[in-house]
Amino acid sequence: MMEPNASSDLANNLNERAALLYGVSTLHCMTQSLAVGGEGLGAAWGRELAEEYARRAGFTTFTPLETITNKFSAFYVLTV
Repeated sequence: MMEPNASSDLANNLNERAALLYGVSTLHCMTQSLAVGGEGLGAAWGRELAEEYARRAGFTTFTPLETITNKFSAFYVLTV
């Protein structure tokens, strides 16, 4: 799974990188989701909320891949 590299806590996202991530999410990701009947769940979930959603979806493990996390993207391994 790949998600924006952001915190689930807005106070931790008050920087230039997160401003770009929120803009892209609002103008692209959410609109694409809503256009095809998706949930439009929100912008820049952060690790904590991404894990919560993954577990709700039935995944039993949620492992961050710290070695390939970059400035804008976070990667996770999910298994059932």
